[in-house]
Amino acid sequence: MTVPSKQHQFLESLSARSLSALDLGPRDAPASMSADELRRYLAGARLPAWDVLFELHAQLAGVGSRRTPGRADLCVFPRSDESAMRAPPLRTRAGTIFAVPVGSAILGGRTYPLLADERGALYHASGELAATSVRSLIEALGLLADREPVGAHRIRAALRPHLGARLAESLAAEPAVEASDASHAFWVYPGGVIADGHPFRDGLEGDSFLWTGSLADVVRCIEAAREAAADEAGVDVAGLERLEDARPPEEAPQPLSPEERRARGAIRTLSEEPGQAGYVYATRSGHGVEMGVSREHAGRVLKVEQLYQDGCMVLDYANPIEALRRYLSDRTLAYYATIELRWNAGDTCSAEELAALFLSAGIELSAPIAAFERSCGGLTMAGLSWGIFSLVKRGLALREAEGPMRARLVRVGHAMEVDSNYYLDQEGTLYVDAREIGLPPSPVAASWSKHLERVFTAGRISPSRPFSLETFERAGEALADAFDVPVLEFGTDRYASVWLREDIEIYEQVSDPFYSAGRPRTVIVAAQLTDVVQALRIVLDAAPGATFSLQTPKPVEDRPLPSERPVLCAPLHDGPRRPSRRELRVYGRSGAPRLWIGESERTR
Repeated sequence: MTVPSKQHQFLESLSARSLSALDLGPRDAPASMSADELRRYLAGARLPAWDVLFELHAQLAGVGSRRTPGRADLCVFPRSDESAMRAPPLRTRAGTIFAVPVGSAILGGRTYPLLADERGALYHASGELAATSVRSLIEALGLLADREPVGAHRIRAALRPHLGARLAESLAAEPAVEASDASHAFWVYPGGVIADGHPFRDGLEGDSFLWTGSLADVVRCIEAAREAAADEAGVDVAGLERLEDARPPEEAPQPLSPEERRARGAIRTLSEEPGQAGYVYATRSGHGVEMGVSREHAGRVLKVEQLYQDGCMVLDYANPIEALRRYLSDRTLAYYATIELRWNAGDTCSAEELAALFLSAGIELSAPIAAFERSCGGLTMAGLSWGIFSLVKRGLALREAEGPMRARLVRVGHAMEVDSNYYLDQEGTLYVDAREIGLPPSPVAASWSKHLERVFTAGRISPSRPFSLETFERAGEALADAFDVPVLEFGTDRYASVWLREDIEIYEQVSDPFYSAGRPRTVIVAAQLTDVVQALRIVLDAAPGATFSLQTPKPVEDRPLPSERPVLCAPLHDGPRRPSRRELRVYGRSGAPRLWIGESERTR
């Protein structure tokens, strides 16, 4: 393919390093608009036809990387229907156009739209300067082509404030003059690249960067930053293969004291959520240089990252499953692991801040309420949001409500889908209201942990237990004795009980103020239909007037013969106040029962 002279001259003027890294040259297929198409595009979009645009077109139209396409590349004046050419021009405050779209750059698989001004300087779509010329941008692209994105054995350290020259001195790096301009400065050394600012990312013009494969080089730069900027120094480290290890919160170390931070030479991290703090420090051992990162919030350590030359181990002390493990059964934790269970550190506060909140509101802070906030503050799950501080943060005043028997209640959670609130009294009993139907707070569990054990899993049908039978009678103990099912202590208190074995679960509420209008409620879920039929007999023997609701994995369609007589009949209900006109009939032998639902003879 014949290369136009201006293209040839421009490519020949680039450094050997960028030519080798990118292998720039004409693309196999036409990928850019012609000069005439460029004129029509500018006229049609009412954009200025600056000479520099046609110079840029003559130098780079149709040129791209033949070594790293899609990873590190440049596309100047692509077809006018490409998204990069549909970017709006940049304007001054007075409304004058000062930069027009000219294409895009690709680095690390990400695409960055580019706009050029009348001098040939390139800008991001945000208006931030990317490079003062396309030449320096290409040279920077060549430097970073093999370093972005950061891989498992590569490291990118971002340091603040601008410290490129100091970092370069610590690593004996030389200026990369070709890639440097008024917007960014680069240095290179055999082990990596240093830069002041990042030409391909917005908002990072105040940071310095190090791309390297050596953790020891990162440590030397951190030490240089601490010496140069003291308390103003900050760092973030990305890259290395990360392994996550969820740990119980009670195993978390204590936050680093100011004295410990000084002794370890720690500097702060840059990317923390509001209210959080992070500190980076280096350690040296017989295995070489290592680094640690401690991330903290509200007086507790959330994560500790241990960085080695060949990887990073993240000890996560803020994993919500681990935070609940000491309170809930394995089966309930396994269920929570399947739903969107999140913990937001920004919705929590320290014990001292919580005490101050209660003191200012004139409310006693009991030990059970403080323990709840420590364990559940900031948790969200399946439409439930937990935490006193998170409610206050959203503008809901901390105040007491009155419950049954004049109990003093504090709001601790909210169910968004049904508009219900959760409350704790001073002893830790959990209450819930139902505002959409006008029901005041009623006690549902002796503690928040008993409720979390039961609320999503108790009496729930599963593939291993697909049959369910419900009655508005207290029949749990009788069923548990008959089937020899042990009690689940995690889910049992004075308000409800759970009995559990692999093939049968029994759930009994003493009084359900919402679903069963204050009546008792018992549910048995089982793996076998024969167990459901036996449960019917047990309940009817104890409470002949009981009614039932049945769920089966398949519709009941096994119509009996006219000559068959049922061996058992049980009235059904459609709700606590709605007895059904239908009844459940059981046919066949005890070991192979068949079901049919028909009109009750008492209603004929």
